[in-house]
Amino acid sequence: MNKKRHCSLRYCLLTLLVTAALLLAARLNTGFAEWYARHIFPLFPYVLGRLFSPLPFSAFELLLIVAIAGLGVLLVYSLVMLARGLAARTKLRQRWRQIGPALGGLCCTLLLLYTLTCGMNDSRAPLAQALGLTPRLYSSQDLRQLYQLLNEQAQDLAGQINTDEAGYFSLPPLIGEAAAQGYGAKREALPPGQAREAMRNLGHTYRVFDVYYPYPKAVLFSEGLSYLQISGIYSPFTIEANYNCDMPASNIPFAICHELAHLSGYAREDEANFTAYLACLEDGDVNFRYSGLFNAIIYVLNALYGEVGPAEYRELYNELPLQVRRDLQQNSNYWQSFAGRVAKISEDVNDFYLKANNQPEGVKSYGRMVDLLLAYYLDPAKTS
Repeated sequence: MNKKRHCSLRYCLLTLLVTAALLLAARLNTGFAEWYARHIFPLFPYVLGRLFSPLPFSAFELLLIVAIAGLGVLLVYSLVMLARGLAARTKLRQRWRQIGPALGGLCCTLLLLYTLTCGMNDSRAPLAQALGLTPRLYSSQDLRQLYQLLNEQAQDLAGQINTDEAGYFSLPPLIGEAAAQGYGAKREALPPGQAREAMRNLGHTYRVFDVYYPYPKAVLFSEGLSYLQISGIYSPFTIEANYNCDMPASNIPFAICHELAHLSGYAREDEANFTAYLACLEDGDVNFRYSGLFNAIIYVLNALYGEVGPAEYRELYNELPLQVRRDLQQNSNYWQSFAGRVAKISEDVNDFYLKANNQPEGVKSYGRMVDLLLAYYLDPAKTS
């Protein structure tokens, strides 16, 4: 083994040991994980997030495309060399001995970076504790009460929002500098700083959210995300909040704030959902507030479906404003149009990923946002 390969092996072993030690310490000691999330993790959004934030495109998406293309070239090259004979195969082995250590070192570095920017945050203290909420077991009647509270808010907002020619909720088109910079979506978008401002405002109310937030990035290949049933992606390698700009507009503000919530150090999906709801709720834009409320209603409806019978569920559903029901139907039709084997595989992969990262309920953890909503609205011990 030459000196270069020996150094690479030592680097990989050291990186893996540090990664394992950090994850183990975070899993075994919630206090350590909380201290890290509050005092060390914010450096990454401030440095890496600030570095990539000015780019009018997703650096993560670009790097992913380059990585896939590079692996494709290596695969084709390897197959060609294997087919050429013994001499070519000998040359291929030599080339891989040169490339292998570098690839191994890169993978270990990315694993450590993921641990520092995401993995350890799964083990921090619950968000409810930081917000002064006390989730508990709630009755079906409590769930109905929560639904009525959200429905009342929907009645107030439904007539104020922006809609398109078909009557569906839509976001105002970008104008001026924001449009010239290329931020936003193919069909409709948000000013680049609006979601950041919503999260900053939330940071004024709750200090745990007072961190640096970069500009959110619309994904160029958003249709691909739709096939995967993904509304957004937090990139732990570039500290970016990427969102699917092809999905219905009712999802977009909420999804952006959800991904930005991960930059505040809360990796659990239910907590990111609740954070997104709070950010949208406190924003001055009625369209933001509607998006947050709309998504909260979806989760509460899903919870009600398992608690009440079909007849009562239909009655409750019909109590919603026509605008909300229209947007719910559009939302359902959109995601159903992309349902299939690819979507099922994506869901299974996400379920495995969440369970491996200290979220034992897997994809069901998204719906635990309802527990936080119940505590926020119905628990007299809550603080604001």
